[in-house]
Amino acid sequence: MASVPSSHNVTAYAGGDIDGSSIATTCAGMVGETPQVTLSFTAYGGPLVISAYSEMDTSLVVQAPNGRWYCNDDTEGLNPRVNWNTAQSGTYRIHVGAVGDAAQGVPVVVAFME
Repeated sequence: MASVPSSHNVTAYAGGDIDGSSIATTCAGMVGETPQVTLSFTAYGGPLVISAYSEMDTSLVVQAPNGRWYCNDDTEGLNPRVNWNTAQSGTYRIHVGAVGDAAQGVPVVVAFME
């Protein structure tokens, strides 16, 4: 498993049957219909960073509390990261995509940093 920074971590498995670009054109990877991780977040006026760490190429497809989709692929090598300078309170639905040759079901550590 890739090195993971200090944060709140959850283990998930990447992939699914839906092309991320069908959710939003800027998204990459194959994701599941159901998010792998759901984060209930209470904002305090500061940032929120959601990252995924794996030995394979993964992406993030995140629906924020306002319903808007945020996507990323390869911010830190093959690891994606989505961040908000001023995060909203509410539920973040996090889909972890398998990109390119990444096998469906590859283990991923999803990290949340405030």
